[in-house]
Amino acid sequence: MTNLLESTITFIPLYKRGQKHTIQSFLEGIGDLYNVGLQPQIANLYPPVQFPVSRGTPMISPLIKWDHSEDYYVFRYKEKNKIFSTERIITITPDDEDFEYMYGHVIDERILLPVTSCLYEIWRTIGSLNGTDHKNIPIVFENIKFVRATHLSKRDKLELTLVIQENNNTFEILEKGNVIVSGVVRISNDIAKERLQFLAKSDDAEECMNTSDIFKKLRVCSYQYTDVPVRIYGSLDAIVSGGIEIYGQRFVAISRRPANIKPVHEEYKFIGYRDHTTISLKDAVQISIQIALECHELRNVKVIEVVEDDDKILLEDLIIPIVHEILSNLPSVQSNLTLDATENRLHSSLLPQNLSVIQPNKY
Repeated sequence: MTNLLESTITFIPLYKRGQKHTIQSFLEGIGDLYNVGLQPQIANLYPPVQFPVSRGTPMISPLIKWDHSEDYYVFRYKEKNKIFSTERIITITPDDEDFEYMYGHVIDERILLPVTSCLYEIWRTIGSLNGTDHKNIPIVFENIKFVRATHLSKRDKLELTLVIQENNNTFEILEKGNVIVSGVVRISNDIAKERLQFLAKSDDAEECMNTSDIFKKLRVCSYQYTDVPVRIYGSLDAIVSGGIEIYGQRFVAISRRPANIKPVHEEYKFIGYRDHTTISLKDAVQISIQIALECHELRNVKVIEVVEDDDKILLEDLIIPIVHEILSNLPSVQSNLTLDATENRLHSSLLPQNLSVIQPNKY
């Protein structure tokens, strides 16, 4: 029959050939009428209902339930909120997951606002002004000036004001009315032309410092950065990391808090392996630790010294206090020292404060 009907006609069977005619197939056909936009009066299929219904009439809602037997992944479209003001105020707190990473930027035992995060917030502001994700907008910063460092506190919030001038693309970041970062920002129409031409033509440019050298230098300065490829090209005075290129930078020395540690005097001396030279226990331990640290770039050192009950060892014979003294002179190394000895075997009051003393067979 369907072959004889026009294409604009919808055929809805109330029962199928070869199958027993049932109420269910009939009601399914009425449901198909709803799907094509009709409004069948299904109330005529039932006896008329007198309202209000009598007490004890069962509810219909328990008969209709959602089927949660299967899970489906659906797309989540998050609309980017567009802002119309070129001035934006952000509040930085340690509880906000968007700014949590900033509190790990510690220099000289002080939490400082990462200067690159200020540029990132300017980038986000431009994305909000254009009503799109900032990561899809190629951006160029010029003439950036980091005026002063800004401290973060885990107890107090920090409020920053970001201002972008649309007429000349200059921007400023202020904290309590004082400028901390300024510069020029613009959207690039062709980001490929903005790249350093020498790097764009050849990836074999001579590097004066590779990633390993840079991270080693940062660790000496108490910066603990990892897993980010960085290259420095001396001939171009440029730093390249992923899609970021920095060049033309100028540095001005600032005052830093002096480290509260005693100066360490070092000397380089050749010590023969089989010349029967006698050295002190402290020198032997220091040489061993320095060789281990030079061969393995360790940031966290764990040392355990075990003292048995039948060992005739006095407090001055322990090696762990010597290790503590040596590692204390290395600010970039964190130590975890443990002494395994019987209780009351040694006076713990004479041991280093950060030394853990445990009982045998208790770890």
